[in-house]
Amino acid sequence: MPGLLAIILGHKGLGGANAHQQLFDAADVNVAVHVRRGDALSMHGAMKSDKYYAHIINRVIALVRAANPARAVKVHIFTDGSRGIGGKYEWKNLHYVDENGKQSDLLGLITECSDCVTMQIGVDALVSFHSMVTADILVSGSSMFSNFAGQISRNMHISSESVRSTSPRSRILARETTGVFDEAEFARKWATYGACNADQRPNWKALDAGEHEDL
Repeated sequence: MPGLLAIILGHKGLGGANAHQQLFDAADVNVAVHVRRGDALSMHGAMKSDKYYAHIINRVIALVRAANPARAVKVHIFTDGSRGIGGKYEWKNLHYVDENGKQSDLLGLITECSDCVTMQIGVDALVSFHSMVTADILVSGSSMFSNFAGQISRNMHISSESVRSTSPRSRILARETTGVFDEAEFARKWATYGACNADQRPNWKALDAGEHEDL
């Protein structure tokens, strides 16, 4: 497992180290959002709605901008796009689909900015995973893929209430259907986390082990 994680996190032999830097600018506050679609379209009730993600994204942008007005906030939405014909995935001319499998304009629901969100559709799985682990803030829904990224990441993670595997101190819980979360808790944690350089950020796992005072 350590060797596998080294490959995933460092992309050793898979496109070079720090491949996520092709997507992220370290000067920005980078928010990675994983919208599970694709295979989950056949699983009734398995996915979060566009409104769930849009509420979280809008509020995170507003809260981070209020705390860090000098830094740009960049949101990267990772998703696998359309399903194609006959249930098979079609990786050409991908378009975003909502929770019902219909082509949708998620960006139209994000009202806090007009140019700070990028759709990352059909991005290589390892690049996507690495980006989720290293993003300043990860937003996940009903997906083992992104929730595992949140589990091993030292960064902030907003997940739905049903997810119980990640560190409670690095995680913010969102309501299952609305995406509503405790904004005061988010602001308190971000005030500690967001003010630090990457190498100075809190080790949430150590905090859970009781090695430091609560945030």
